[in-house]
Amino acid sequence: MRILSKNLVLRDFTMEDVSFVLEILNDPTYLHYIHDKNVRTPGQAKVYLEEKVMAPIREFGFGYHVIEKDGRPIGMCGLMKRPFLSEPDIGFALLSGFQNQGYGYESGTAYQMSREVQRFDRLHAFTSLENPGSQRLLLKLGFKNMGTIKYGDTEEDVLLFTRG
Repeated sequence: MRILSKNLVLRDFTMEDVSFVLEILNDPTYLHYIHDKNVRTPGQAKVYLEEKVMAPIREFGFGYHVIEKDGRPIGMCGLMKRPFLSEPDIGFALLSGFQNQGYGYESGTAYQMSREVQRFDRLHAFTSLENPGSQRLLLKLGFKNMGTIKYGDTEEDVLLFTRG
């Protein structure tokens, strides 16, 4: 499936996206604000892509590779269904060089208008306490800050946002 916006194409991931997955998982901003997944080789990226990206997409039916219309892969966005949240949460990751240029808002707006997202009356999102850029993006996308929660069964505090 493809979702088109003014400057972006959101498309399904394929196994040909291994090099991009390796790149984004080792991007300094991803490592700092999201999490170090300890994926350092193409082989590890292939396993991660299959098990952590494509398998949930097959199970739940949502998640996209974000690509500029000129063909440059720049990020990913999608929904996850985490056991510690009652509804799915929307997440984004963009390569450092493409942040603060409106791509997060454009991909988030396009994705929220998609059929698979529209079927949910309520969505969650969360972000690191120290990531004001993502916090502003979620507010701009219509989410409300619901305060701090623990991330799953960890001791990590995150900010929970809800829309709907």
